[in-house]
Amino acid sequence: EVGKLAWPAPARLEAKFGGPRARPACIPALAEGVACFGAVHGVESGAESGTLFGIDAAGGEVLWRRPLGPGMVAHTVCAYAAKFLVPISDVRQPDQAGNGKLACYSPEGDRLWEVAANNFHVSAVAAADGRAYFCTANRELHCLDLESPRELWTAKLPQWTPNAPLIVGRRLYLPLGLHLNNDGFILCLSTDDGGELWQAPLKGICQHTPVHADGRIYVV
Repeated sequence: EVGKLAWPAPARLEAKFGGPRARPACIPALAEGVACFGAVHGVESGAESGTLFGIDAAGGEVLWRRPLGPGMVAHTVCAYAAKFLVPISDVRQPDQAGNGKLACYSPEGDRLWEVAANNFHVSAVAAADGRAYFCTANRELHCLDLESPRELWTAKLPQWTPNAPLIVGRRLYLPLGLHLNNDGFILCLSTDDGGELWQAPLKGICQHTPVHADGRIYVV
């Protein structure tokens, strides 16, 4: 029935996912009938830790849960080639060093591999043509071969962004300028090596990953 709630209300889900102090930390991704997302615990106490969940997309039942460890929190999950790419940040770190990583999980909840990011904060990830692209808080853009997995290249950025790049053909579009005292701009890079192709200033800060349609890039 259109408009009818398909599975339990948010209050019940919150209790199911670790109690009233567990909070969903990202938008879920869907693969093979499984919705995968991260939740964070211990926000009020300052001792944050994260758990990755896989739930039945049709019925809302928890299929599996994977604790990520103290201070490790999953951000927006990306579904690609029937797998989940999970950026995990280390929120315990007060500086640039840290144990952030990109991990790959199967729809059954098996961790297939993980790659250290050598930084505490990992952005949302985008994937296409067997490659994944993500940023770290030390202002680096990383390109990862998903078959190996191994890093193909890194490129230095003028600013950090927690948003995933937009992939259109052999180009990457990154929204930069998140601070209120900075005007935003769009950076266009080559997927071959991360080389800058152009940048376009905006009259305001960038809040989200851009959207592409009919040869145009739209930014909020």
